[in-house]
Amino acid sequence: MRKLLDSVLDGYSSTVMAYGQTGSGKTYTMCGRQEITEGGVIARSVRYIFEAIRRRTVLDDQKTYSLRASYFEIYNEQVHDLLREECSPREVRWNQSDGFHVEGLLVVDCETVEDVFAVVNEGAKNRKVGSHNQNKDSSRSHCIMTLYVDSISSMGDGPILLRHGRLLFVDLAGSERLKKTKSSGDMLKETGSINRSLFTLGKVISALSEGKKEEIVPYRESMLTKLIMESLGGSSLGLMIACVSPATTVVDQTLSTLHYATCAKQIVNIPSVKMDEKDRVRMTSFPTGKLTDVFMFRRS
Repeated sequence: MRKLLDSVLDGYSSTVMAYGQTGSGKTYTMCGRQEITEGGVIARSVRYIFEAIRRRTVLDDQKTYSLRASYFEIYNEQVHDLLREECSPREVRWNQSDGFHVEGLLVVDCETVEDVFAVVNEGAKNRKVGSHNQNKDSSRSHCIMTLYVDSISSMGDGPILLRHGRLLFVDLAGSERLKKTKSSGDMLKETGSINRSLFTLGKVISALSEGKKEEIVPYRESMLTKLIMESLGGSSLGLMIACVSPATTVVDQTLSTLHYATCAKQIVNIPSVKMDEKDRVRMTSFPTGKLTDVFMFRRS
């Protein structure tokens, strides 16, 4: 995690994704206990980023940082802004510079750790949850909290460089077996939508792990895979956290989770610093101008 977080401060995109069946602890892993300020990957990462910024600015007073945050969920193949509870579903667009992105998201300026926690707590309060036979607090949507980290640095007497780091925390809804959950009504529809999107995610992971990146990878078959496309074989660093249950009754789903986690380790991303094109051209004239490197999706 520290490697990913430091990379975000250097202008790279990074993604942390919790994957596994329902009730295996994905939301607990990402958010910790009920209060986001206690434990969890998100809280620890946010604290680390602010501390790292403090250390970096002490060493280099020519560099400044600004942070913003957004939070949305993918529910029944529609995107909802968790910071605007009453708004209609958001449109997803594609362009050359940003790829697939959500239009009209509320993005909140964050000057302190508490500001980020307020964003996450508000989003967590508004996300869709339900109860079934396998999980009394089951997530009914895929949730993505994004932290945008912009850095401005002066290169001596040279130009000002602006880099756009980004960190995605992806809390996936869990795969479910209808025979075990006994879902009905709206929850039955939700289960179908969740399982279809996870099936597409599995297809994308399998295709990329087999080296089929140059062939047709089915990103467009699901809203989820569209919006994390950069994290799967793209220009982002990534980490998948495989959450599994010790229960013998779900061993088949545990094996499935471990299979896709193993496949994800074979995916190769080529991360690059995100900056304006004119700044990219300027930077190549400096000794530290190497802009790309190759990382496995999950580094050991």
